[in-house]
Amino acid sequence: MRRLGLLALLVIAAMGALAGWLDSQLSRPYRGHRPERIFVDIPHGTSRWGVAGILRSNDAIRNRFAFFAFSEWHFRKPLMAGEYLIDRSMTSHELFWKIARGDIFVHIVTVPEGWTSFDIANELDRQKSAARKNFLSWRTILPPSRTSLLMHRASKDSCFLPPISSRVTPPADRLPN
Repeated sequence: MRRLGLLALLVIAAMGALAGWLDSQLSRPYRGHRPERIFVDIPHGTSRWGVAGILRSNDAIRNRFAFFAFSEWHFRKPLMAGEYLIDRSMTSHELFWKIARGDIFVHIVTVPEGWTSFDIANELDRQKSAARKNFLSWRTILPPSRTSLLMHRASKDSCFLPPISSRVTPPADRLPN
């Protein structure tokens, strides 16, 4: 009976030590040896372990296992795919909730009435939000239903767009200074 009590005490002590270690890994801000601002791209369908690996390889979190354990504890909160801007030291808690909320990096672009898709492509290129050729190629690869919504029943040559404000996620290498 004494041995069983000692074993229970050791198990409780080990669980307490594990909880203390997890808290130390999750609740202290971590900057690592990365640049001041980084983009982390999480592809659609990435597992929680995969997300933790991506964050660790980008030097955004202190410990992959600790982030994974915290993520599994909150299993009802899915981790959203997207491109996330990390521009300050963050705790693993803060980073988890940012990804769970889907707080991706966006750039708002307002398109004046009468602009063609070529004008929009030039403006996006000027703002370093998207390369001109990439924007113009997106216009040709959209499905017909999406293209008709975007082109507002215009011919493909004129490419007239109604006035809109859109959220654009720029690629990591095109971040404005």
